[in-house]
Amino acid sequence: MELADAVDAAREAGWRGEVQGDPRIFVLPNEGEFQFGFVWTGTHTTVFAPLALPWMTPKHVAACY
Repeated sequence: MELADAVDAAREAGWRGEVQGDPRIFVLPNEGEFQFGFVWTGTHTTVFAPLALPWMTPKHVAACY
């Protein structure tokens, strides 16, 4: 369910990429709980994160869900 929500949020934000293969999953701490995001690597690296990742430039950020 979370992956589908992340893809939906990215598409709503204008992302037109394609999900290929299995994502890598990463965990972020957030106010007493953990949330996770998804990363695909390939020709382009795609990151779906539940929080803003300030170390990434806007060019790399498709959406937060």
